Amino acid sequence: MTDITQFDEIRPYTNNEFKDVIVNIVKERGFIRFLKSFYPEIPTRSIINKLLGLETTADFQKLILERMVDKIVKTSTTSFTYEGFEHIKKDENYLFITNHRDIILDSVLLNKIMMLEDRDTIEVAMGSNLLILKWIEDLVKLSKTFIVKRDIPRKDFYHYSELLSKYIRYTLTEKKQSVWIAQREGRTKNGDDKTQISLLKMLNISGKNDFINDFKQLKIVPVAISYEYEPCDIEKVRELYNKKQDRNFKKTQIDDLTSMGKGIEKQKGAVHYSFAKPLDLELDILNDLKRRNDKLKKLAEIIDTKIYQMYKLQANNYIAANELLETDKYNKGFSNQQKQNFDNYLEECLSNIDGEKTELKKMFLEIYGNPVKNSEQ
Repeated sequence: MTDITQFDEIRPYTNNEFKDVIVNIVKERGFIRFLKSFYPEIPTRSIINKLLGLETTADFQKLILERMVDKIVKTSTTSFTYEGFEHIKKDENYLFITNHRDIILDSVLLNKIMMLEDRDTIEVAMGSNLLILKWIEDLVKLSKTFIVKRDIPRKDFYHYSELLSKYIRYTLTEKKQSVWIAQREGRTKNGDDKTQISLLKMLNISGKNDFINDFKQLKIVPVAISYEYEPCDIEKVRELYNKKQDRNFKKTQIDDLTSMGKGIEKQKGAVHYSFAKPLDLELDILNDLKRRNDKLKKLAEIIDTKIYQMYKLQANNYIAANELLETDKYNKGFSNQQKQNFDNYLEECLSNIDGEKTELKKMFLEIYGNPVKNSEQ
């Protein structure tokens, strides 16, 4: 039996801690403003009383998550679809690894699918750099989120990697909860989705030294997320450009907070999730490789290939790929009107970013065009 106290610094809140946290969080003005954005018709005092009357983290998640996700889908998407969920058995738990395009939405919309399919919501990994305020940390830890510590001193890195790895394996195999984690630290800024080897190394630390079976135990499910209009594309291009101009450029915590808000509010058009079958037979291929690093590299390639093959390419992707690659081979992927709409959108976005326009445009086109290039690998 696993001693769960070892996870206290990263785990979500438990039901035993629920009441104390709720009493404190309802005193935070930022939290109340956040709630009012989803419940504008309900008086503040009524919202507070409702929260104080809840008993469990599941009650809290249902109250917050359902209304929040429903509003996001209703107000900022033209469609929300998914496929491949028939591979996900109701009595099993999975490690969902997705491409990472938005700080909040990637996992939140995955949980929306779980609710639509009458499944338990999943536990979510979130970087500690995003927990800018105490009430934000309380909010996410009340919502089945565990913390991935960032900017760890080198001497402590292995300890925290081991702790995180053990927690994920414990959650899947003993706690019997599915888990979401992004394929990389930080969002993909240029549309070129790549699984970080370091993520797979971390996951493997908690294994029993049987590489294949250790990963089979996690029941990895690659998931491809596509947004017709990329959340925070302007912010991503601005960040890439600033880093190119100044190698010492760093985002601020306020930048991350702004991105979280804009990702939720921005119009995203058609949003689609594609689920692969859990990796099993694919893992047996790794037996042919002797070195552990070669196995990790091949596993990353397998996950990436699944995501590339499942990614739902849309008109904006084909339009951008045509211009990025200076070709017309993708003309059948869009209409003249769709091209005009995307060109207008591109010009409007670029007008909001300071810098050399040719370079900015190339960066912008890569966000939308690189998934097409990847799909042909």
